[in-house]
Amino acid sequence: MTPDYQALLQAGFKAFSAGRLDEAGRIADDALARMSGEPNALHLKAAALFAADRAGEAKPFAERASAAMAGNPHAANLLGLILRRLGEREAARAAFDRAAGWAPGWHEPAFNRARLANEAGDPEAAIADLRRALEIKPGDAPAQALLASLLLARGETGEAKALAEAALAADPHDLIAARVLARLDFDAGERDDAASRLEAALDRSPDRGANRSIALGLLGDVRDAGGDVAAAYAAWSEANALLAERHAELETTPGPYALATAERLAEIHDGLSPQPAAPAGEGPVPAFIVGFPRSGTTLLEQVLDAHPGVRTTDEAPLLSPIIEAAGGAEPDPAWFASLDAAERNRLRAAYWDAAGGPPEPGVLLVDKLPLNLIWLGAIAAVFPEAKIILALRDPRDCVLSAFRQRFGMNPAMYRMLTIEGAAAYYDAAMRAGEAARSAFPDLAVLEHRYEDMVGDLEGRARAALDHLGVGWHDDVAAYRDRLKAKHISTPSATQVKKPVYATSVAKWRDYDFALDPVRPVLDPWAERWGYEAS
Repeated sequence: MTPDYQALLQAGFKAFSAGRLDEAGRIADDALARMSGEPNALHLKAAALFAADRAGEAKPFAERASAAMAGNPHAANLLGLILRRLGEREAARAAFDRAAGWAPGWHEPAFNRARLANEAGDPEAAIADLRRALEIKPGDAPAQALLASLLLARGETGEAKALAEAALAADPHDLIAARVLARLDFDAGERDDAASRLEAALDRSPDRGANRSIALGLLGDVRDAGGDVAAAYAAWSEANALLAERHAELETTPGPYALATAERLAEIHDGLSPQPAAPAGEGPVPAFIVGFPRSGTTLLEQVLDAHPGVRTTDEAPLLSPIIEAAGGAEPDPAWFASLDAAERNRLRAAYWDAAGGPPEPGVLLVDKLPLNLIWLGAIAAVFPEAKIILALRDPRDCVLSAFRQRFGMNPAMYRMLTIEGAAAYYDAAMRAGEAARSAFPDLAVLEHRYEDMVGDLEGRARAALDHLGVGWHDDVAAYRDRLKAKHISTPSATQVKKPVYATSVAKWRDYDFALDPVRPVLDPWAERWGYEAS
């Protein structure tokens, strides 16, 4: 490398450090034009693109740089960050592992591995990696803040508070730490303190990503609890707008749970003539909880899971091999009416492979993934004997509650970022589910209302267990005792660990100003399910 070339690269990294990303990218291009494949130039180009939120373009440069710089932990770590942003978790984990192995005294790979584990729904692994990062670099504010957040979710409030306070003292801009302390204020009934803390943190922080969205969501919840519905709705709207901007590609991204797929399945199911009862297939038969998000499915799942004869799935995508066989994002109309016994049994076996094998004898697997509602026809085609629980809640409350949550983003959850999108998905999902019930009239479906569960938890739990054929067990009444140390992956996790409450029943009436535009879509469904139309 000549002195001139080295000076060029130094200028590029200096521009990158100063935040002049376009300049850094241009210098990297110039360097690569002079010396194609030079590892440092590849690394600079990847870093500049990634920092500009262009992870897809950054990936090939990072892969080439990391391959050319074997043993360089910074190149491996950058590749891991890019792969994490692209959702390639296994490859990202491998890259972080390499970086950690090459630089055991550097805390960043352990911290990034923790973030990856947290996003994958493995908080215990995340906590272990965060503690490792803090052993290497005590007092690291980002690691302290994320660990505080995870410990708070686990109910370890004392350590969570201490870590969050330390993180915020080191970095007053840390939104995660501020959110943890605000959550503790909120839970202690100190709404004004929680709101003030959040507003000050949001004013200070330049963060425009997911952490800001989550903090705004909590601010909305605090304002809602204080009765300021206009401020609450404004905060939720701002939170969702940030996510919509960051994930705009999901508007048109296809997938088995995308809105377009739900609408297509509604058409397919509606076009099927009533199917005759299929003979029983081979192997055990799971049961399914389906419905629209925020219909009380997590509460019902945890109540049922307390029964020693029931095992639940926490939204694992076990139906994937069946969905793939039915066409996935482009469902095949002919498949639903042409499944023969051999193919049915093959798919049943594939389902149990996805589940890690059937449950032990005497135990019923209850598969809870609410939006499998749109694939109810596929469930009926492969498991015609399955017992289905259709979770229901006032459609207006469902849509409002979905809008105010910060879901992990995918093509389905992207629609929940607006009231209009959530209402459109509700309509498509229910049309798909109802048409499937008409096409498969022998399917055993129990309609389970959230409002009834809130009013009579034991009575509705008994009805659900009777429908599933497992009967009552006294452990079900003590379901909350099991939840204290249990990780739940859905946004309802905090709520289901508390006593059942009725404050969310008919909550939509406080926000009728926001729901008015979608009432023509939702009111007919409210009437269909027996709720008051106004």
